[in-house]
Amino acid sequence: MFYSLASTGILLTKAVLALYSVLVVAVVVERLLTLNQVSGQERSGYKAVIGVLTAGRSTSIAAALAQAARYQASPSCVALLVAGETLKRLPPHAALAAEQTFASRAAGLRRGLPAIASVASTAPYVGLFGTVLGILAAFHTIAMTGQTGASIVAGGVTEALVTTAMGLAVAVPSVLAYNWLTGVVNDVTMQAEANAREYVAYLLAAANEAVAP
Repeated sequence: MFYSLASTGILLTKAVLALYSVLVVAVVVERLLTLNQVSGQERSGYKAVIGVLTAGRSTSIAAALAQAARYQASPSCVALLVAGETLKRLPPHAALAAEQTFASRAAGLRRGLPAIASVASTAPYVGLFGTVLGILAAFHTIAMTGQTGASIVAGGVTEALVTTAMGLAVAVPSVLAYNWLTGVVNDVTMQAEANAREYVAYLLAAANEAVAP
């Protein structure tokens, strides 16, 4: 009975580790596609929006917002749109509204990364749990048969060690993927933040120019 339970536990351990690996691959692929889109729209959006804003005329506000609306995947362009809408209703709060919107969009770029971090930190322990079950099953076999030959326990110990190897095989790439994606997210976020600050500065300057006597 115990051996059967231990074998079931080992199978479940392997299944969990397999699901972990699928989860990590899925998150990495999804984040790469998303970050590539965001980065591309940041570059394209900057070229389109900044050229209008630097004109320095009040009419450039509407034109810049129209350009920004084309780049909904760009956190800085979305922040500019929110700042433009807030400027119509509550001018003093335009910069704050843009900052809050940008912070929300930037946080969204990290979606899925905590899951990879969780896999990286727990996979070795899941593998170790399977190893413990395998070793316990091997000792149980010794107790039940009264035999201590290597052939009696080799199979159980080997299967136990496989789960340890699986845990490490999942954890190590997960750590590397997490660190790499974190660096990519930070790069994209820093560039988008710089763009957003520049947009808002030009937007407020154009608005002030429009109301100046």
